[in-house]
Amino acid sequence: MVFIDDLNIVLKEEFGTQPALEIIRQMIEYKGYYNMNEFSFKNIEDHFFVTTSGLPTGGRTTVSERLVRNWNILS
Repeated sequence: MVFIDDLNIVLKEEFGTQPALEIIRQMIEYKGYYNMNEFSFKNIEDHFFVTTSGLPTGGRTTVSERLVRNWNILS
């Protein structure tokens, strides 16, 4: 289990991207990462994510829809 506190605290870059969240999205959708040093794919199995986030006010940003589509949201 991976717990991420304050998922929406990641600031957007100049072009509106959030690279830290894209790494999490890749982990969820592709079940691993590419190792560019060895040019191989590293599988990561049997994992799940639990996150928290606040309302997108007071300096917090909205989380991209590309990442949100992978979650079950409870409020």
